[in-house]
Amino acid sequence: MSSPVATAPGITHTEAPAAATSRLVLAFVLMVANGSLARTGQRVLILEGETVIIGRHDPARSTELAHFAEHQPGMPMPPPSPAGGLPCPTLSHEHLRVTARKDGLWVKVIGTRPTQLNGQPFKEGLVSGGDTIMFVGEALLLCIWTPMELPTLPAGVPLHSFGKADLVGIRGESAVIWELRRLIRFAASTQQDVLVIGESGAGKTAVAEAIHYVSSRKDGPIVKRTCTQFTENLLESQLFGTRKGLIGSGKESFDGIFPAAEGGTIILDEIGLAPLWLQKALLTVLEEGVYTVVGAARVSTVDVRIVGTTNADPKEAFREDFDARLAILVVVPPVREHRDDIGFMLRAFLEEADATMTLDPPSKRRISPTFVDYLVRHPLPTNARQIRNIMFAALAMNTPGHVKLPASLLEGAPPSKQPASVTRASVPPVSRPRESTAGEEKPGGEKAGGASRGGRPKAEPLRSEAEVLAALEKSGGDKTKAAVELGLSRAQLLRLIEKLGL
Repeated sequence: MSSPVATAPGITHTEAPAAATSRLVLAFVLMVANGSLARTGQRVLILEGETVIIGRHDPARSTELAHFAEHQPGMPMPPPSPAGGLPCPTLSHEHLRVTARKDGLWVKVIGTRPTQLNGQPFKEGLVSGGDTIMFVGEALLLCIWTPMELPTLPAGVPLHSFGKADLVGIRGESAVIWELRRLIRFAASTQQDVLVIGESGAGKTAVAEAIHYVSSRKDGPIVKRTCTQFTENLLESQLFGTRKGLIGSGKESFDGIFPAAEGGTIILDEIGLAPLWLQKALLTVLEEGVYTVVGAARVSTVDVRIVGTTNADPKEAFREDFDARLAILVVVPPVREHRDDIGFMLRAFLEEADATMTLDPPSKRRISPTFVDYLVRHPLPTNARQIRNIMFAALAMNTPGHVKLPASLLEGAPPSKQPASVTRASVPPVSRPRESTAGEEKPGGEKAGGASRGGRPKAEPLRSEAEVLAALEKSGGDKTKAAVELGLSRAQLLRLIEKLGL
């Protein structure tokens, strides 16, 4: 997370107080389990030299299993106990043995459920921050580095419910989001103008609004404009308004953004696109502290705060004097810096969909771990906006009761990470079934990819869920080998896995 920094020689942004430092440790974050996001974001922190067992909760057994618990400031993480474990009915009671080392987590699969590391069959090896471990068809874990103690908020600010939006609409439990909350409150505690910077879809406008709602101006108006809406020949009217009866202005007066935001906040979206004439006009009124409504004789004082948002480099987009005026810099982290919050985003988008679309009841909905794994390992260049689009595409294209990766995205799945230190189960080479293309001649004169000789379309081969799971388990999760075991092509197996919701 970036703190306010110098923008030009001799011109320095106001420095925020440094966040409390805390020892970094590796953790496993539960992203989805048993088709549900109910416990998404819960984590187990594993200290260097510590060994824990991860597996299925079974009250009849006394094994001390790692607790996946809610991690918020001031909340201690529970130690392993027989009450720990995951709500995964087909997972082994003891499935992973995990030892924390300086260079990562050494993980050994000791259960029977097929397991993947970054989409590849996995038995034992080193797992690093950013890696995913999937219990095929059951659950997904994300490995992250996290501070043991999260940044704290000022005294008297209540903790929100885990995974829900806080009082000003910020959602997330990762360390960078807690640091963002701290920076929001620091910026709000001053009367300085603020620049919120971040990538497209990262939530800059939500952060700008949050600064207003936790500031002393929270009871004042909030006025939002996009800087591309201003025109040079009408700029004074757009900024300061026009008095009633002025020739050419119509009968009624027109409020500009400064009078409309008196005592409150002006949010200027895309301020990085503001032309030089707009920057100069804003700087003049902010520096002089007064303005005049077009056609009026009375001078009005300025009592507003400017909060600008941009994804541009301010050193390149702004005049030096205008950049210096935006004295506080708040950086909104991209999703790739807090992937452990993706489950909360998915849950929020599902709640939005439930309110606007006719869907299956949440109690009957199953979320595919493969779908969440795709999002966690995807570059996501447009951040939360892209997650929302993919989620709604999945809801539109999938079978009732299941949220799975749309087939149209399978070809664009992210490349698997291949850590050199990972030892995988040895899989003997197998010949990949050849998939004929549509219209290609096969022996006997039959054409592939459609109707048989009699003109009737070929039915997809049927296999039960138990048969598919058994083949995947026998092959160590290798879909090509599992397809051979079932007498299917790889493409047929992939369609069958999607149809069964595995």
